Amino acid sequence: MSKVCAVVVTYNRPELLLENIEALISQSFKLNTIIVVDNYSTIDTLKLLYSKNYITLLSDNFVSSGGEIKNTIHHKSGEEITFILLRLNKNIGGSGGFNKGMRYFYENTADDLVWLMDDDTIPYDTSLNELVKGFDVLVANHHKPGFLCSRVLETNTTHGNSPIFTTGTDI
Repeated sequence: MSKVCAVVVTYNRPELLLENIEALISQSFKLNTIIVVDNYSTIDTLKLLYSKNYITLLSDNFVSSGGEIKNTIHHKSGEEITFILLRLNKNIGGSGGFNKGMRYFYENTADDLVWLMDDDTIPYDTSLNELVKGFDVLVANHHKPGFLCSRVLETNTTHGNSPIFTTGTDI
C-alpha cells in the first residue's frame, strides 16, 4: 500500500487551515505525513496550530525566522501521522510554497506519493482513497501516471478551477 504525504500551503487563513487539517486526518485512506508550508503568516496561524496541539513549540525565534517543527498527530483511527510545519521566513507565494513542500517531501520522507493542496481545500473523507484507487488501477494496467487530479468543486458545488491538459498533439 502506498504511503501518502499531503503538502498544504497556507497564508493567513487559520480557520480554513484548521478545517483542512481536520479533513486530512479524517480521510478513509490514512496519510503518512502532513506538511504544512506556512508562507510567513501572522502569529494567529501559529497560535491556532499550537492551541490544537498540532505544534508543541512556539518560540519567538521560530515566529520571526521560520524553521521546521515536527510532531506526531493521530488519524481518526488512532494511528500516527507525522505532522511537519515548515515556516518560511518570508512569503514566497503559492508556487514557492509548493516548491518548498515538494522538495521537503522528496528529500525528507519515505512516502511514495504527494497530495498537493491550498489551505482552503476541504477534501471529502473518501477523496484520497479514490485518488489512490485510481493510481493503483493505472499501475495495474501498466501505466506510469505522473499525476492525478481531483475534480474541484466550489462551495456552491459548481465545477471549480481545474487545469486543462492536452496530449501534445494539438499544439
